Amino acid sequence: LIHPMSTVWSKVGCDPYGNPKRGEERDIPSMNRLGERYNLLIKNLCKHHYDCDLGDEVIINDYGRCENSEFCVGECSYTTVIVPMCENLLSSTVKKLIDFMDKDGTVLGISPFTDYVDGEKSDEAFKLIGNGQYQASVLMAWVGAISYTFQIFFDFAGYSDMAIGLGRMFGFRFEENFKYPYISASVSEFWRRWHISLQTWFRDYVYFPLGGSRVKTRARLVFNLFVVWMLTGIWHGAEWTFFLWGFLYFVLLTVEKLIGFDRKLGWFGHVYTMFFVIIGWVIFRAESLSDMCVYLGAMFGRASGGLVDDGALAFLKQTQVYYLAAIVCSTPLFARLDRKLKQYAWWNIGYVIALAALFVVTLTFVFNQSYNPFIYFNF
Repeated sequence: LIHPMSTVWSKVGCDPYGNPKRGEERDIPSMNRLGERYNLLIKNLCKHHYDCDLGDEVIINDYGRCENSEFCVGECSYTTVIVPMCENLLSSTVKKLIDFMDKDGTVLGISPFTDYVDGEKSDEAFKLIGNGQYQASVLMAWVGAISYTFQIFFDFAGYSDMAIGLGRMFGFRFEENFKYPYISASVSEFWRRWHISLQTWFRDYVYFPLGGSRVKTRARLVFNLFVVWMLTGIWHGAEWTFFLWGFLYFVLLTVEKLIGFDRKLGWFGHVYTMFFVIIGWVIFRAESLSDMCVYLGAMFGRASGGLVDDGALAFLKQTQVYYLAAIVCSTPLFARLDRKLKQYAWWNIGYVIALAALFVVTLTFVFNQSYNPFIYFNF
Protein backbone atom coordinates (compact mmCIF):
# COMPACT_ATOMS: atom_id res chain seq x y z
CA LEU A 1 0.00 0.00 0.00
CA ILE A 2 2.89 2.39 0.70
CA HIS A 3 4.14 3.55 -2.70
CA PRO A 4 0.85 3.39 -4.68
CA MET A 5 -0.79 5.44 -1.96
CA SER A 6 1.94 8.10 -1.80
CA THR A 7 -0.12 10.60 -3.75
CA VAL A 8 -3.05 10.08 -1.42
CA TRP A 9 -0.84 10.43 1.65
CA SER A 10 0.57 13.71 0.37
CA LYS A 11 -2.98 15.08 0.44
CA VAL A 12 -3.72 13.91 3.94
CA GLY A 13 -0.62 15.10 5.73
CA CYS A 14 1.91 12.29 5.12
CA ASP A 15 4.99 12.19 2.95
CA PRO A 16 5.48 9.39 0.36
CA TYR A 17 7.15 7.24 3.05
CA GLY A 18 4.22 7.42 5.43
CA ASN A 19 5.68 9.98 7.82
CA PRO A 20 3.01 12.43 8.97
CA LYS A 21 3.58 16.16 8.74
CA ARG A 22 3.18 17.75 12.13
CA GLY A 23 0.03 19.85 12.49
CA GLU A 24 -1.16 19.27 8.94
CA GLU A 25 -4.91 18.95 8.45
CA ARG A 26 -6.00 15.83 6.64
CA ASP A 27 -8.20 16.62 3.69
CA ILE A 28 -10.61 13.72 4.06
CA PRO A 29 -14.21 14.77 4.69
CA SER A 30 -14.93 11.56 6.55
CA MET A 31 -12.00 12.19 8.91
CA ASN A 32 -13.73 15.26 10.27
CA ARG A 33 -16.38 12.97 11.71
CA LEU A 34 -13.93 10.65 13.43
CA GLY A 35 -14.23 10.36 17.17
CA GLU A 36 -12.63 8.32 19.91
CA ARG A 37 -14.20 5.08 18.67
CA TYR A 38 -12.48 5.41 15.28
CA ASN A 39 -9.19 6.27 16.97
CA LEU A 40 -9.46 3.08 18.99
CA LEU A 41 -10.31 1.11 15.88
CA ILE A 42 -7.27 2.47 14.08
CA LYS A 43 -4.95 1.65 16.98
CA ASN A 44 -6.21 -1.91 17.21
CA LEU A 45 -5.98 -2.47 13.47
CA CYS A 46 -2.41 -1.19 13.41
CA LYS A 47 -1.41 -3.19 16.45
CA HIS A 48 -2.72 -6.52 15.19
CA HIS A 49 -1.94 -6.12 11.49
CA TYR A 50 1.46 -4.45 11.68
CA ASP A 51 2.52 -5.90 15.03
CA CYS A 52 3.25 -2.45 16.44
CA ASP A 53 1.89 -0.89 19.59
CA LEU A 54 1.07 2.77 19.09
CA GLY A 55 -0.11 3.23 22.67
CA ASP A 56 -0.99 6.78 23.60
CA GLU A 57 1.15 8.29 20.87
CA VAL A 58 -1.66 8.13 18.33
CA ILE A 59 -3.70 11.28 18.74
CA ILE A 60 -6.19 12.44 16.13
CA ASN A 61 -8.40 15.28 17.25
CA ASP A 62 -11.96 15.91 16.11
CA TYR A 63 -10.70 18.15 13.32
CA GLY A 64 -8.54 15.47 11.76
CA ARG A 65 -5.21 16.99 12.82
CA CYS A 66 -2.13 14.97 13.74
CA GLU A 67 -1.16 16.04 17.24
CA ASN A 68 1.85 13.79 17.81
CA SER A 69 5.24 13.94 16.14
CA GLU A 70 5.56 10.42 14.81
CA PHE A 71 3.28 7.76 13.37
CA CYS A 72 4.10 4.29 12.28
CA VAL A 73 3.43 3.56 8.62
CA GLY A 74 0.64 1.20 9.61
CA GLU A 75 -1.39 3.91 11.29
CA CYS A 76 -1.07 6.25 8.39
CA SER A 77 -2.12 3.63 5.86
CA TYR A 78 -5.08 2.61 7.96
CA THR A 79 -6.28 6.17 8.53
CA THR A 80 -5.98 6.93 4.82
CA VAL A 81 -7.19 3.63 3.42
CA ILE A 82 -9.02 1.47 5.95
CA VAL A 83 -11.14 4.14 7.63
CA PRO A 84 -12.55 5.52 4.37
CA MET A 85 -13.01 1.89 3.32
CA CYS A 86 -14.99 1.20 6.50
CA GLU A 87 -17.08 4.28 5.93
CA ASN A 88 -17.67 3.28 2.30
CA LEU A 89 -18.72 -0.16 3.52
CA LEU A 90 -21.08 1.43 6.02
CA SER A 91 -22.44 3.77 3.35
CA SER A 92 -22.86 0.83 0.97
CA THR A 93 -24.69 -1.20 3.61
CA VAL A 94 -27.01 1.68 4.42
CA LYS A 95 -27.64 2.19 0.71
CA LYS A 96 -28.54 -1.47 0.33
CA LEU A 97 -30.98 -1.17 3.22
CA ILE A 98 -32.49 1.90 1.59
CA ASP A 99 -32.61 0.05 -1.73
CA PHE A 100 -34.46 -2.75 0.05
CA MET A 101 -37.03 -0.26 1.34
CA ASP A 102 -37.18 1.55 -2.00
CA LYS A 103 -37.74 -1.71 -3.84
CA ASP A 104 -41.40 -1.16 -4.54
CA GLY A 105 -42.23 -0.77 -0.88
CA THR A 106 -45.81 0.02 -1.82
CA VAL A 107 -46.14 -3.37 -3.53
CA LEU A 108 -44.63 -5.18 -0.56
CA GLY A 109 -46.76 -3.30 1.92
CA ILE A 110 -50.06 -3.71 0.11
CA SER A 111 -49.55 -7.39 -0.79
CA PRO A 112 -50.89 -8.94 2.45
CA PHE A 113 -54.03 -6.80 2.30
CA THR A 114 -54.80 -7.60 -1.34
CA ASP A 115 -53.94 -11.26 -0.84
CA TYR A 116 -56.55 -11.41 1.88
CA VAL A 117 -59.27 -9.07 0.57
CA ASP A 118 -58.91 -9.71 -3.17
CA GLY A 119 -57.78 -13.31 -2.79
CA GLU A 120 -60.55 -14.34 -0.44
CA LYS A 121 -63.20 -12.70 -2.59
CA SER A 122 -61.84 -14.22 -5.81
CA ASP A 123 -61.88 -17.67 -4.21
CA GLU A 124 -65.46 -17.13 -3.07
CA ALA A 125 -66.49 -15.89 -6.50
CA PHE A 126 -65.01 -18.88 -8.34
CA LYS A 127 -66.67 -21.29 -5.89
CA LEU A 128 -70.13 -19.98 -6.85
CA ILE A 129 -70.15 -22.23 -9.89
CA GLY A 130 -72.62 -25.07 -9.41
CA ASN A 131 -74.94 -27.24 -11.48
CA GLY A 132 -73.60 -25.78 -14.69
CA GLN A 133 -74.44 -22.17 -13.84
CA TYR A 134 -73.15 -19.25 -11.82
CA GLN A 135 -74.97 -18.84 -8.51
CA ALA A 136 -74.56 -15.07 -8.25
CA SER A 137 -74.76 -11.88 -10.28
CA VAL A 138 -72.78 -10.53 -13.20
CA LEU A 139 -71.29 -7.91 -10.88
CA MET A 140 -70.03 -10.61 -8.51
CA ALA A 141 -68.38 -12.44 -11.40
CA TRP A 142 -66.53 -9.28 -12.42
CA VAL A 143 -65.60 -8.53 -8.81
CA GLY A 144 -64.07 -12.01 -8.54
CA ALA A 145 -62.17 -11.66 -11.82
CA ILE A 146 -60.77 -8.22 -10.95
CA SER A 147 -59.92 -9.41 -7.43
CA TYR A 148 -57.87 -12.28 -8.83
CA THR A 149 -56.18 -9.87 -11.24
CA PHE A 150 -54.91 -7.83 -8.29
CA GLN A 151 -54.18 -10.85 -6.12
CA ILE A 152 -51.90 -12.64 -8.57
CA PHE A 153 -49.97 -9.43 -9.30
CA PHE A 154 -49.35 -8.47 -5.68
CA ASP A 155 -48.64 -12.06 -4.68
CA PHE A 156 -46.07 -12.69 -7.39
CA ALA A 157 -44.60 -9.18 -7.65
CA GLY A 158 -44.45 -8.94 -3.87
CA TYR A 159 -42.34 -12.02 -3.33
CA SER A 160 -40.19 -11.18 -6.37
CA ASP A 161 -39.45 -7.77 -4.87
CA MET A 162 -38.65 -9.40 -1.54
CA ALA A 163 -36.06 -11.57 -3.29
CA ILE A 164 -34.60 -8.55 -5.10
CA GLY A 165 -34.50 -6.44 -1.93
CA LEU A 166 -32.94 -9.18 0.19
CA GLY A 167 -30.38 -9.76 -2.56
CA ARG A 168 -29.38 -6.10 -2.50
CA MET A 169 -28.80 -6.30 1.25
CA PHE A 170 -26.19 -8.98 0.57
CA GLY A 171 -24.60 -7.27 -2.41
CA PHE A 172 -26.43 -9.04 -5.24
CA ARG A 173 -28.39 -7.08 -7.80
CA PHE A 174 -31.16 -8.91 -9.62
CA GLU A 175 -33.18 -7.61 -12.53
CA GLU A 176 -36.71 -6.33 -12.11
CA ASN A 177 -39.35 -9.01 -12.64
CA PHE A 178 -42.37 -6.70 -12.88
CA LYS A 179 -42.54 -3.13 -14.17
CA TYR A 180 -46.09 -2.02 -13.47
CA PRO A 181 -47.67 -4.34 -16.07
CA TYR A 182 -51.21 -3.06 -15.52
CA ILE A 183 -50.40 0.33 -17.05
CA SER A 184 -49.63 -1.27 -20.41
CA ALA A 185 -51.28 0.06 -23.56
CA SER A 186 -50.93 -3.19 -25.52
CA VAL A 187 -50.61 -6.90 -24.89
CA SER A 188 -47.06 -6.81 -26.26
CA GLU A 189 -46.16 -4.14 -23.71
CA PHE A 190 -47.86 -6.11 -20.98
CA TRP A 191 -45.57 -9.09 -21.59
CA ARG A 192 -42.53 -6.83 -21.59
CA ARG A 193 -43.53 -5.80 -18.08
CA TRP A 194 -44.94 -9.05 -16.62
CA HIS A 195 -42.75 -11.92 -15.36
CA ILE A 196 -39.74 -10.54 -17.20
CA SER A 197 -37.41 -13.34 -16.13
CA LEU A 198 -39.63 -16.05 -17.67
CA GLN A 199 -40.26 -14.16 -20.90
CA THR A 200 -36.55 -13.34 -21.22
CA TRP A 201 -35.72 -17.03 -20.89
CA PHE A 202 -38.25 -18.07 -23.55
CA ARG A 203 -37.04 -15.27 -25.82
CA ASP A 204 -33.36 -16.17 -25.54
CA TYR A 205 -33.63 -19.96 -25.54
CA VAL A 206 -36.74 -20.63 -27.67
CA TYR A 207 -37.84 -17.62 -29.73
CA PHE A 208 -34.44 -16.42 -30.93
CA PRO A 209 -33.10 -19.91 -31.79
CA LEU A 210 -36.23 -20.45 -33.91
CA GLY A 211 -35.43 -17.27 -35.81
CA GLY A 212 -37.45 -14.77 -33.81
CA SER A 213 -39.15 -12.10 -35.92
CA ARG A 214 -36.27 -11.95 -38.42
CA VAL A 215 -37.69 -14.63 -40.67
CA LYS A 216 -38.49 -14.61 -44.36
CA THR A 217 -42.20 -15.40 -44.17
CA ARG A 218 -45.09 -14.45 -41.94
CA ALA A 219 -45.99 -18.11 -41.61
CA ARG A 220 -42.66 -18.78 -39.95
CA LEU A 221 -43.20 -15.84 -37.56
CA VAL A 222 -46.62 -17.20 -36.62
CA PHE A 223 -45.11 -20.64 -36.06
CA ASN A 224 -42.40 -19.22 -33.78
CA LEU A 225 -44.96 -17.32 -31.70
CA PHE A 226 -47.17 -20.41 -31.50
CA VAL A 227 -44.33 -22.57 -30.16
CA VAL A 228 -43.29 -20.00 -27.55
CA TRP A 229 -46.79 -19.41 -26.20
CA MET A 230 -47.80 -23.03 -26.17
CA LEU A 231 -44.68 -23.77 -24.14
CA THR A 232 -45.43 -20.80 -21.86
CA GLY A 233 -48.89 -22.15 -21.18
CA ILE A 234 -47.74 -25.71 -20.59
CA TRP A 235 -44.92 -24.46 -18.35
CA HIS A 236 -47.56 -23.39 -15.81
CA GLY A 237 -49.21 -26.80 -15.74
CA ALA A 238 -50.44 -29.73 -17.81
CA GLU A 239 -54.04 -28.49 -17.93
CA TRP A 240 -56.18 -27.47 -20.87
CA THR A 241 -56.89 -24.15 -19.20
CA PHE A 242 -53.18 -23.23 -19.26
CA PHE A 243 -52.93 -24.35 -22.87
CA LEU A 244 -55.90 -22.15 -23.79
CA TRP A 245 -54.45 -19.26 -21.77
CA GLY A 246 -51.23 -19.48 -23.78
CA PHE A 247 -53.21 -19.77 -27.03
CA LEU A 248 -55.15 -16.58 -26.18
CA TYR A 249 -51.92 -14.59 -25.91
CA PHE A 250 -50.55 -16.23 -29.03
CA VAL A 251 -53.56 -14.95 -31.00
CA LEU A 252 -53.42 -11.44 -29.49
CA LEU A 253 -49.68 -11.02 -29.96
CA THR A 254 -49.79 -12.41 -33.49
CA VAL A 255 -52.51 -9.94 -34.49
CA GLU A 256 -50.60 -7.05 -32.92
CA LYS A 257 -47.37 -7.98 -34.70
CA LEU A 258 -48.94 -8.58 -38.11
CA ILE A 259 -51.43 -5.69 -38.14
CA GLY A 260 -50.04 -3.27 -35.56
CA PHE A 261 -53.48 -1.92 -34.70
CA ASP A 262 -52.47 -1.48 -31.04
CA ARG A 263 -50.37 1.55 -31.97
CA LYS A 264 -53.48 3.35 -33.21
CA LEU A 265 -55.65 2.84 -30.13
CA GLY A 266 -54.31 5.70 -28.02
CA TRP A 267 -55.68 5.76 -24.45
CA PHE A 268 -58.17 3.02 -25.38
CA GLY A 269 -55.20 0.67 -25.61
CA HIS A 270 -55.16 0.48 -21.79
CA VAL A 271 -58.81 -0.58 -21.74
CA TYR A 272 -58.29 -3.14 -24.48
CA THR A 273 -55.22 -4.58 -22.76
CA MET A 274 -56.74 -4.86 -19.29
CA PHE A 275 -59.92 -6.38 -20.69
CA PHE A 276 -58.04 -9.29 -22.24
CA VAL A 277 -55.67 -9.57 -19.27
CA ILE A 278 -58.66 -10.03 -16.93
CA ILE A 279 -60.22 -12.57 -19.33
CA GLY A 280 -56.87 -14.35 -19.44
CA TRP A 281 -56.68 -14.56 -15.65
CA VAL A 282 -60.16 -16.09 -15.52
CA ILE A 283 -58.98 -18.81 -17.92
CA PHE A 284 -55.81 -19.19 -15.87
CA ARG A 285 -57.72 -19.43 -12.57
CA ALA A 286 -60.49 -21.81 -13.66
CA GLU A 287 -60.14 -25.38 -12.46
CA SER A 288 -61.55 -26.87 -15.69
CA LEU A 289 -62.73 -25.88 -19.14
CA SER A 290 -66.36 -26.27 -18.09
CA ASP A 291 -65.89 -23.97 -15.09
CA MET A 292 -64.13 -21.49 -17.33
CA CYS A 293 -67.07 -21.43 -19.76
CA VAL A 294 -69.59 -20.98 -16.95
CA TYR A 295 -67.63 -18.16 -15.33
CA LEU A 296 -66.97 -16.29 -18.58
CA GLY A 297 -70.64 -16.68 -19.45
CA ALA A 298 -71.59 -15.16 -16.09
CA MET A 299 -69.34 -12.17 -16.74
CA PHE A 300 -71.26 -11.45 -19.93
CA GLY A 301 -74.82 -11.88 -18.69
CA ARG A 302 -75.43 -15.58 -18.09
CA ALA A 303 -75.62 -15.45 -14.29
CA SER A 304 -78.54 -16.74 -12.23
CA GLY A 305 -78.34 -13.74 -9.87
CA GLY A 306 -79.03 -11.12 -12.52
CA LEU A 307 -76.83 -8.09 -13.16
CA VAL A 308 -76.38 -6.95 -9.54
CA ASP A 309 -76.93 -8.54 -6.14
CA ASP A 310 -76.83 -7.19 -2.60
CA GLY A 311 -73.86 -9.36 -1.63
CA ALA A 312 -71.59 -7.86 -4.28
CA LEU A 313 -72.65 -4.30 -3.44
CA ALA A 314 -72.10 -4.86 0.29
CA PHE A 315 -68.65 -6.30 -0.33
CA LEU A 316 -67.61 -3.39 -2.56
CA LYS A 317 -68.80 -0.92 0.06
CA GLN A 318 -66.77 -2.63 2.78
CA THR A 319 -63.58 -3.00 0.77
CA GLN A 320 -63.53 0.06 -1.49
CA VAL A 321 -60.46 1.44 0.28
CA TYR A 322 -58.49 -1.75 -0.41
CA TYR A 323 -59.42 -1.71 -4.09
CA LEU A 324 -58.48 1.95 -4.39
CA ALA A 325 -55.11 1.20 -2.76
CA ALA A 326 -54.61 -1.75 -5.11
CA ILE A 327 -55.28 0.42 -8.15
CA VAL A 328 -52.93 3.19 -7.01
CA CYS A 329 -50.15 0.77 -6.07
CA SER A 330 -50.39 -0.91 -9.47
CA THR A 331 -49.15 2.34 -11.02
CA PRO A 332 -45.77 4.13 -10.72
CA LEU A 333 -47.42 7.06 -8.91
CA PHE A 334 -45.44 6.65 -5.69
CA ALA A 335 -42.21 5.94 -7.56
CA ARG A 336 -42.53 9.13 -9.58
CA LEU A 337 -43.46 11.13 -6.49
CA ASP A 338 -40.43 9.74 -4.66
CA ARG A 339 -38.08 10.71 -7.48
CA LYS A 340 -39.31 14.30 -7.32
CA LEU A 341 -39.31 14.69 -3.54
CA LYS A 342 -36.44 12.49 -2.37
CA GLN A 343 -34.14 15.52 -2.35
CA TYR A 344 -36.07 16.86 0.66
CA ALA A 345 -35.20 15.54 4.12
CA TRP A 346 -38.81 15.72 5.36
CA TRP A 347 -39.91 13.40 2.56
CA ASN A 348 -37.19 10.82 3.25
CA ILE A 349 -37.92 10.81 6.98
CA GLY A 350 -41.65 10.52 6.41
CA TYR A 351 -41.09 7.81 3.78
CA VAL A 352 -39.09 5.63 6.17
CA ILE A 353 -41.56 6.17 9.03
CA ALA A 354 -44.50 5.33 6.76
CA LEU A 355 -42.84 2.14 5.52
CA ALA A 356 -41.95 1.08 9.06
CA ALA A 357 -45.52 1.67 10.20
CA LEU A 358 -46.88 -0.18 7.17
CA PHE A 359 -44.54 -3.06 7.95
CA VAL A 360 -45.86 -3.34 11.52
CA VAL A 361 -49.48 -3.14 10.37
CA THR A 362 -48.77 -5.75 7.71
CA LEU A 363 -47.32 -8.20 10.23
CA THR A 364 -50.30 -7.69 12.52
CA PHE A 365 -52.69 -8.22 9.62
CA VAL A 366 -50.92 -11.39 8.47
CA PHE A 367 -50.72 -12.93 11.95
CA ASN A 368 -54.39 -12.25 12.63
CA GLN A 369 -55.59 -13.91 9.43
CA SER A 370 -55.58 -17.59 8.57
CA TYR A 371 -55.92 -16.86 4.84
CA ASN A 372 -52.37 -16.44 3.55
CA PRO A 373 -51.98 -18.05 0.12
CA PHE A 374 -48.88 -18.17 -2.02
CA ILE A 375 -50.29 -18.54 -5.53
CA TYR A 376 -47.16 -18.87 -7.63
CA PHE A 377 -45.77 -21.58 -5.38
CA ASN A 378 -47.89 -23.88 -7.55
CA PHE A 379 -45.86 -23.01 -10.61
